[in-house]
Amino acid sequence: MRIQYGEQSVEAEVAEGVTLLEVIRAAGLPFSAPCGGKGNCGKCEVLAQGDDGCETVLACKTGAAGVAQLTVTDATAGFDLELLHHAVDGHEFGVAIDLGTTTLAAELVDLQTGDTIARAGHMNPQSVFGSDVISRIEAVQAGQLEELNRLIVNALGTMITQLCTTASVASTSLRRITLAGNTIMQHLAAGLSPESIGVYPYKPLELFGRTIPLWNGLPPVWFAPCISGYVGGDVSAGMLSRQALPTLLIDLGTNGEIALQTGELSVAAATAAGPVFEGMNVRFGMPALPGAIRRVRYDEVSDELFVETIGGSRALGICGSGLIDLLAILLLHDLVDESGRLLTADESSSPLASRLRIFEDEPAFKLLSTSDIVVTQKDIRNLQLAKAAIAAGIEIVLDTADLSRAQLASLAIAGGFGQHIDKDHAAVVGLIPSALLHKAVFIGNSSLDGARKVLLNPTLRQRMIALAQATQYTELSTDARFSESFIENMGFE
Repeated sequence: MRIQYGEQSVEAEVAEGVTLLEVIRAAGLPFSAPCGGKGNCGKCEVLAQGDDGCETVLACKTGAAGVAQLTVTDATAGFDLELLHHAVDGHEFGVAIDLGTTTLAAELVDLQTGDTIARAGHMNPQSVFGSDVISRIEAVQAGQLEELNRLIVNALGTMITQLCTTASVASTSLRRITLAGNTIMQHLAAGLSPESIGVYPYKPLELFGRTIPLWNGLPPVWFAPCISGYVGGDVSAGMLSRQALPTLLIDLGTNGEIALQTGELSVAAATAAGPVFEGMNVRFGMPALPGAIRRVRYDEVSDELFVETIGGSRALGICGSGLIDLLAILLLHDLVDESGRLLTADESSSPLASRLRIFEDEPAFKLLSTSDIVVTQKDIRNLQLAKAAIAAGIEIVLDTADLSRAQLASLAIAGGFGQHIDKDHAAVVGLIPSALLHKAVFIGNSSLDGARKVLLNPTLRQRMIALAQATQYTELSTDARFSESFIENMGFE
């Protein structure tokens, strides 16, 4: 079978009885299958060509037999590369990596000047096995550890090559590589099984804080120390952020992680927020990559919705920050009630009610007249569940440390979409407690920032390890307080 993947054409062998999704996996192509091939997300559409013509089908539900050519048009497939400075001949360089469940980010850094020379972003190719960490654990249980490791190591190696090529830097000039990610992603990159993290008491095989060779001809990679099975090196890296204490760090990635630092103690927890903040489990959702709607604004005078996409290109989908904006607008204009229900057109007097639709048998809101992109009732529910989990996690962490909201000096919001999120809209939907709005600071990708700090100053490795080891982990899934607080935070004010 021939697979047309953007400008790339790949010949793939087809075993008997396999699905198109299994063929794409075997070919090693980055492809988003958020539900992991269970057939319930509807987002793995491909164009299959056979004797009976061309047809758009779901890759996970369609057998490969009889298909001669497969066209994959995954919107998240490309690299996002940016050259920031010209490299200086004779200098030494390093690479800092944020290993996310949904997206990967890396920076090429001049070790002598501290300048970031180039940066790159890419979808995590493991997304072909599902959008969240549990789906990756399930894939390992099904015997796919070697493949998951190969996918991520190859993708990161390609990113490093692309960075060096873009900046005209020889790979022999690289001296150090640092990596931070959640505990499960770090296990997969190291070739270790994360299966023990998926069952109680959720213990990882190791907590890292050491170097591991991944490629021939490149420096070994220093893996950031993890705190627990579900609070990883990305949080340890984020805790290097210089904020006034006491500070509450919230990393709004695929796995919502929370860390409180008071100067005397640190408390951390992880919430089952799901990947909605990175655009997954959303009908037209996508990671924060070019083409994603990252901002939505409503002009009441013209009665127009205005959207801004990453890169300024045609809208291909919507990412987490855009979802927050839109939900806030729907709440403020009485199109979503306090229970999270999307109203029908005859229930609302808002001018925006004309955009309400029925899409695939459920209520939905149409964003643009020039696009089919909608946000559905299910999308709103998924976002509602995620924000309730984060809000409940904040309450439990503060209660564990016997600290009130008023005693916090700062609230640091990290994550891939943190740099684009609107604080006021985040407060409207309840993602940020209104009482903490004036203390909120959006610090962007703190995982990558921490990895870069350690890259430039290797003496910080021991400080990060000490921070991780001294942090008290609170397991929310077995905490009776969490269920009660989660229910209380489900609604909207």
